[in-house]
Amino acid sequence: MGIVSPDHYPEGADLRPLPSDYWDRGYYRWGGEWFADDIDSLRAAKWAEVKAHRELLEAGAAPTPFGPVQCDDRSKLKINGLVQLATIAAAAGEPFDEEFTLADNQVVPLTGQDMIAMGVAVARHVSAIHAVSRLLRAQIHTAGVTIDELLGLDVAGEFATALSSTDPV
Repeated sequence: MGIVSPDHYPEGADLRPLPSDYWDRGYYRWGGEWFADDIDSLRAAKWAEVKAHRELLEAGAAPTPFGPVQCDDRSKLKINGLVQLATIAAAAGEPFDEEFTLADNQVVPLTGQDMIAMGVAVARHVSAIHAVSRLLRAQIHTAGVTIDELLGLDVAGEFATALSSTDPV
């Protein structure tokens, strides 16, 4: 018996090793489907799915009035610093101008008010992501929820629907 080559797996198969507790935690995913030993295990699986989506979205791009901006922790730190500079400049009656590179590599000129608006848009985007997470957590942990209801909960769809209606202004 030899080692199986990755060529034997379907296109896009995840070949990372499984966590050591994979089979012991009461839930697992196979072929895109969740399997669980009981409803508490399925709740844990669905909540893990929500947190994974939340982390991906929060580290992705945020819509702003000027275009999409990167929203990972490092980018948010830079945006917050520029918002602080714009605020300090405004308080001192000084001008603020910044050429900012968007997520699509387009460079846009921003005034102090523009920079502050961008920071507000990013904050609202992150806030909306967490609001969806809280709603989903409440649905997952509602007393009386059934396994079928949990299995029917479309986490990605809930995020997509909620975030498509957020206003970047």
